[in-house]
Amino acid sequence: MIGFDENRELEISKLTDSRLICINPTAKGFYDNVLNFLPDWKKIQSFKEAVKQIKNAQLPPFWRPIMDPSIQGGKVIFKKGCIPAVDISCNSWQEIVSKMPPVEGKRWKLGTDYQYYTFLCWIINQQIKRNKWSVERAINNVFDLKEVEYLGYSPNKTHVNFEVALTGCGEEVCGFYDLHNTYKILSSDNKNVEFWRAGIDKFNYQHDLYVSLAELKPTYGKEANLKFSSSVGWLVLS
Repeated sequence: MIGFDENRELEISKLTDSRLICINPTAKGFYDNVLNFLPDWKKIQSFKEAVKQIKNAQLPPFWRPIMDPSIQGGKVIFKKGCIPAVDISCNSWQEIVSKMPPVEGKRWKLGTDYQYYTFLCWIINQQIKRNKWSVERAINNVFDLKEVEYLGYSPNKTHVNFEVALTGCGEEVCGFYDLHNTYKILSSDNKNVEFWRAGIDKFNYQHDLYVSLAELKPTYGKEANLKFSSSVGWLVLS
């Protein structure tokens, strides 16, 4: 588990900051586990087809914070134990990231749907590598929340608080936190969609075990100005 130093800078200023993890889709065989898998579930087949397109797009490496962002003193910060920056519209997130200072020449952006799926491929690869899981189990754990005990769900637990949790305080998955705490607001590589909301939030996670991390919902037009009480910007450096 990555440790936290409460006295460190709240804003990220170096790519070597331990609150960042590099996702490198140019690594040899990065997409192979997904592309070589023969699914029998239509949703996974659609995910596989999308990954084929993403591989052809040849995305460069990007850096992802290990937890949801918060806002303190008008600045975006990444700190354990803070309230996630929910209740902000998609358009407002686009404006917020445009004003964040660069980190070693890399700009903050709302991550795209392509980058989000690439991130899911990275999670799948890490579960296979670290946990010695089969490809089938690792992919199913992204799609079927009945299987995601590693995300903190247990049918034997009594869940009382359905509010979003504090940042960095939930279950750690391959160095990342808050995977299922909030929906993630994404920009789009699809010209027909302005923004996406990806994944799941804590409330629906507790109530609906058929939602998944790979779920993407299109958001455009007037919706892009609506505040989403359970969504945060999915930020990347690239």
